[in-house]
Amino acid sequence: MIILYLGLILIVISFIRREKTSLVVGFALVFSIMGFQEGVDGDYMAYKYAFEHNEVSLTNEQEPLWNLITSLIYPIGWYAFVALISLFQTWVLYRITKKHASNKFRWLAPIIFFFWFGMMLIQMKALRQGLAIELCLLPMVFDLSNKKRKWLWCFAPCVAAYFIHNSSIIMLPIIILYYLQVTKGFFNNISKTGRGEYFYPSVITFFFVITYSLKGTIIYNYLHSMSLMLSDFRLGTYLEMNETNGEIFVMSDLIVFADAIFVFLLTWSYRYLSGVQRILVIMAVIANFFDMFFFGLGSLARIGYFYLPALIVAIPNATELISKRFGNLIGYLFIIICIAYGVKTSLPWLTDSLDGRFANYRFIFLKL
Repeated sequence: MIILYLGLILIVISFIRREKTSLVVGFALVFSIMGFQEGVDGDYMAYKYAFEHNEVSLTNEQEPLWNLITSLIYPIGWYAFVALISLFQTWVLYRITKKHASNKFRWLAPIIFFFWFGMMLIQMKALRQGLAIELCLLPMVFDLSNKKRKWLWCFAPCVAAYFIHNSSIIMLPIIILYYLQVTKGFFNNISKTGRGEYFYPSVITFFFVITYSLKGTIIYNYLHSMSLMLSDFRLGTYLEMNETNGEIFVMSDLIVFADAIFVFLLTWSYRYLSGVQRILVIMAVIANFFDMFFFGLGSLARIGYFYLPALIVAIPNATELISKRFGNLIGYLFIIICIAYGVKTSLPWLTDSLDGRFANYRFIFLKL
């Protein structure tokens, strides 16, 4: 429960001091929780056991970089290892927020990462995937305007991520878009008028709802074929594991409705943004589609976790645009929806002590 209480304190302080609280404070709290964790079962404990016994059973020959990293850091111990990984992850998140998010609403970023399920809570457990996620985001931190060999700065982190967790191949299209941006300014155009501003958001949101309604049919008909196509990657394993059990869970209408709102407003914000901010909107919208489509399918949901962190930038930017276009009241209503959605999706995990959840979380310095 300690994480829940700290998260609620973060919300209150961030809102009250939203014009004065440094972005560092929010992400420092995130780092302290991720970097000094103990008492959470599941993947975390499995990684801890493998590290302390110098085993490599959690990976394979296709993902050797994780083994190399663990062998290099092994002499300083498990807890230092977790702290270093967490420090890198929160540094990347802090830098990408500071560089690309709205100044007025960037205080939302740590709250979103903290509560929105699929971000902090998952990365605390899935250490390898968490490290791979932030490695894939690393190019967006760099200022490549005067760099030579831009392709190397763009793609090298993604290649490194692949050799840590090969599901990161899902980020390759985004890295290509980012490369087009830094070399060609592909996403620099900004619409100067409001003509048609609701058409494309409406179409994409309609497609979102229709996809959800056809979700069962699509998965039953095409999941096995997709697993064969991706058989050489971890994504194929996820598909095979879940195709056999046939479990497809329906999301609550309230969550689907909230996701549809996010899809509409994020897509709407795209035309008024520029450059990397547009790429992050694309990622955020895709993340919502993945969240809807793979909900209830176990490890398949991990596919979308690579795209989810884009929300820490896309939501503050959308909030500023909404406030300017429709007034502060609507802007703060959107904030309330976002925070409520995050708390709603994470609350069972923060309060439940079963199935590797976080009710038993404690800091390492509180270890009995």
